Amino acid sequence: MKYKENVDFISDMEFVEHKKTLVVASGDGCLSIFDIRKSKPVAVSANQDDELLSVAVVRNTTKAVVGTQSGTLLFFSWADWGDCTDRFPGHPSSIDSIAKLDETTILTASSDGIIRSIGIMPNRLVGVCGEHGEMPVERIRLSRDGEWVGSCGHDQMVRFWSVDGIERVDEDEEGDDSEEGDEEEGDEEEDEEVYSDAEEPQEGNGENGEGENDSDADSEDASSIPKPAAPTAPAAAKRAKANSSDDSDDSDAEKKKKKKKRKKAKRGIAGAKKGKSFFAGLD
Repeated sequence: MKYKENVDFISDMEFVEHKKTLVVASGDGCLSIFDIRKSKPVAVSANQDDELLSVAVVRNTTKAVVGTQSGTLLFFSWADWGDCTDRFPGHPSSIDSIAKLDETTILTASSDGIIRSIGIMPNRLVGVCGEHGEMPVERIRLSRDGEWVGSCGHDQMVRFWSVDGIERVDEDEEGDDSEEGDEEEGDEEEDEEVYSDAEEPQEGNGENGEGENDSDADSEDASSIPKPAAPTAPAAAKRAKANSSDDSDDSDAEKKKKKKKRKKAKRGIAGAKKGKSFFAGLD
């Protein structure tokens, strides 16, 4: 079986055994993905307008990192090979080789002769682990036991670097950084809440507040005025008897007036009784 999908030289390959997948970088600017159980490629990326010189699979087979001639690292997401999802510039010269130190750290060999340690997601330069003078570094590889990094270059020498002396990204440290970022965001939110509460107008301020204060003062003044004491039971009884006696006197007077009116009605002019006329016996 053979594959002929690229039109320029093949610069580097990375094989993912549990997926039976081969990731191929080419000088034509395209990244090709092959399932070795199939005769056709799984995917071929868009042309990146740059020579792809090196490749490594990191982040538990979720990302592929590709080194370019211009010194930019390209990041591809697994199963989304159409185009790169992120870029990390910073190398002054071409990135000719990449070695994975762990899932969050890679080593890059550049043509400026320096071997660098790079953190992956977040992408940042961690440090410099070695150099070959001013001569380009062609290849770097990690030993099987993970204790040594070997490099070779144009200075006609093979060098070995202890992994213990290489700076790398600690996953625990990365988690602490994210937790600190979350705490800072939480503090900022709390500050905003306190600030918003301080800006809200409190009751009792302004025109409405003055009116409420005035009404409160009036109620306090009214409450300060002493109220007359409630009458005692004997006094209340005396008042009730007096009122009842007054009512009885008024009723007696009204009865007497009615009797007088009746008597006046029975009598004639000048109070004489009605009946026979005064001059009736003279006839």
